[in-house]
Amino acid sequence: MLLGDVAAALRAGEAALAQRRGDELAAGMAWFEIGFVRWVMDDLEKAQAAWQETMAHRGKAADTGAAVDARMFIGEVKLSLGDAAEAERIERDAEAAALAAESEPLARAVSAVQGLDLLVTLARVRRDASALERILADGTRMGYPAITLHARLGLAEVDAAAGRATAARARPASLERDADAAGWKLFVRWARKVATRL
Repeated sequence: MLLGDVAAALRAGEAALAQRRGDELAAGMAWFEIGFVRWVMDDLEKAQAAWQETMAHRGKAADTGAAVDARMFIGEVKLSLGDAAEAERIERDAEAAALAAESEPLARAVSAVQGLDLLVTLARVRRDASALERILADGTRMGYPAITLHARLGLAEVDAAAGRATAARARPASLERDADAAGWKLFVRWARKVATRL
């Protein structure tokens, strides 16, 4: 789903949800997938609503790992809407919940991705270029396009804030091209927003 047809991924998530009524664990996962696709499509209100459903369903199924993931992505929504303080608060709460859930096998399996997601959001809020470079390298090595696109966005924001005109123009243009080719509309919008600040 991550690099494929975004509309097809949304249809698949909705079909999975319809088939999994009554199974809290499976319904929570379907809602998570729907939220992720909505986020990529830049439909932030529906993404947030889907992740709130994820938290409700996965909480009933005692799946803390997925609920933490959903909470972290709600933080991403807040950041993309310009509420950095609320995003940082949510991400810190998610980090505490992730640490508390480390004994669960699923939580351990996804902790590396959760950690990168948390770190990239915090690094963006703090404009920490060296942290963003490390996260970009880790996300690339691990094969997580959302993490790499997010780190690239953060680096473009840092360049723009620091007045580095050449890098500030090149990074958003490259990010926009790559995100558009993959159908990740949220990152296209973010790249354009950074470019307009120059």
